[in-house]
Amino acid sequence: MRYNTVIALGTIEYEFFRADLKYEMKVLGLTQRKLGELSGVDHSSISRLLNTDRTPNLELAIKICKTLKERRERRLKFVRVPLPVGTRPLPTLKELTR
Repeated sequence: MRYNTVIALGTIEYEFFRADLKYEMKVLGLTQRKLGELSGVDHSSISRLLNTDRTPNLELAIKICKTLKERRERRLKFVRVPLPVGTRPLPTLKELTR
């Protein structure tokens, strides 16, 4: 999800928000009810966001995005993907800016 972008939820941007929200929920294994509990948003509001053309207010969108970002970061801490033989890891930002 585009966490660091300014959330200007017009018609086009909302379609991206809704598609990203569905994708992130699927990847993280979150139900509407669980996302609601974690973010402090009523699950029926999340359902309306996903299933209708309701545009979320900025506060609601931020709560959901923060929750998804935290869950994603927590999940990535434990995921270790082995590198193929003969490859080296990508350089860090620090290494690139030296």
